[in-house]
Amino acid sequence: MEDVIAIKVKGGHKRIAAFMTWGRVFDKVDTLPIQRAIANAAAQFGIREIKSIIVCESLQEVAHFPYFYEVLLMISWKPIPFGKKYKAWATKTRRQILEGKEVYFLGFLNI
Repeated sequence: MEDVIAIKVKGGHKRIAAFMTWGRVFDKVDTLPIQRAIANAAAQFGIREIKSIIVCESLQEVAHFPYFYEVLLMISWKPIPFGKKYKAWATKTRRQILEGKEVYFLGFLNI
């Protein structure tokens, strides 16, 4: 996974939602922790029924969602503090994602 990742959530009513968040704060390889975090955050975006959650290989997979560029700009304004401050940042960011914060909604598309 990369520093910023995209996630697609298939819900009820034949819609798919997309999100962006920080990728390496949970596990660099195992996607299950971030999938669980997104499942918990989905309700605040009106997604009650989840059929699947997919961590995308590339941000390109969600570039056609309505708020992709707005979210990309918002995330780009928040640099990752590599080096000595990284561990504290990752811990704080992981906690925020679990609380439904630092999860950025890109919109819905009909499928």
